[in-house]
Amino acid sequence: MRKSLDEIFERVESISKKLSVKAIEDAISDIKDKFSSNVFYLVVLGQFKRGKSTFTNYILGNDMLPTGVVPLTSVITKVQYSIDVWVKVLYEDGMIDNIDIKKLDLYCTEKNNPQNIKKVKEIHIGYPFEFISKDVVIIDTPGIGSVYKHNTDVAYGYINKADAVIFLLSVDPPISELEKEFLSQISENVNKIFFVLNKIDYVSEIELEEIIRFNENIIKEITKNDNITIYPISARLALEGKIFKNDEAIEKSRAKKLEDDLQNFLISEKEKILFENYVKSISRVISMCQTFIESSIKLKQIPLEHLEANIRKQ
Repeated sequence: MRKSLDEIFERVESISKKLSVKAIEDAISDIKDKFSSNVFYLVVLGQFKRGKSTFTNYILGNDMLPTGVVPLTSVITKVQYSIDVWVKVLYEDGMIDNIDIKKLDLYCTEKNNPQNIKKVKEIHIGYPFEFISKDVVIIDTPGIGSVYKHNTDVAYGYINKADAVIFLLSVDPPISELEKEFLSQISENVNKIFFVLNKIDYVSEIELEEIIRFNENIIKEITKNDNITIYPISARLALEGKIFKNDEAIEKSRAKKLEDDLQNFLISEKEKILFENYVKSISRVISMCQTFIESSIKLKQIPLEHLEANIRKQ
């Protein structure tokens, strides 16, 4: 089946070259980059200031990505397994810079790269993390809903590329209207979503139970799925526990259940989901090609005098 899909993809790629449409060419390039190496994209998504970068740092076991009290992440950051530590900055014009990891914040934060004036497309990091299998790429995204609209646009643009999503909520406040709209689109495009409720160390146990029930009811309504699990954790405590080898902090973070379920999922279902998403990606490009071809045909069928009249009106 994979061989047959590869053949179909080659035919679609051949058609796309004749069409010469940038959006289609970019989609083809993304598919080739991802599925030729068979990597699994675990994408961290959510509203700004929910603690996505802290959560990603906890997965990596190192305080590597910049965090703070104001919206920080401004570009996509991909972290893949590597024995050696390295950072590559990919620009929109195709240029690539190799930088020191200590200079990461100069490219991925709103403070040092406001509204992405440096035209960074993505940042790729190699790091020897051992949380999950080596062919999984962890992707930290900008948060939606901040004053920086381009951050929201970047996050929405990554929904279709995700194989599985960590949807990060927090206790302050519970799920918002903006998050509901975001989750609605994610659930239509991604089959596996891990719902993580962060910052549980900010509230009492009684308050936490109430927040979990509130979010759970809303998520069930949005996803049309009664079989969901919310993982209450403190990413801050989990990260501290890993960095300082503090078992007490790790236990208080309540992150062990999430770690176990995430690892079991990747062991048992990763290959199946990769195959399904390869099918979906090819189908999406075929639809793009079909739409463009149909529009071109309709345009050519419009009488010349009608086109000239429309031009004169403008």
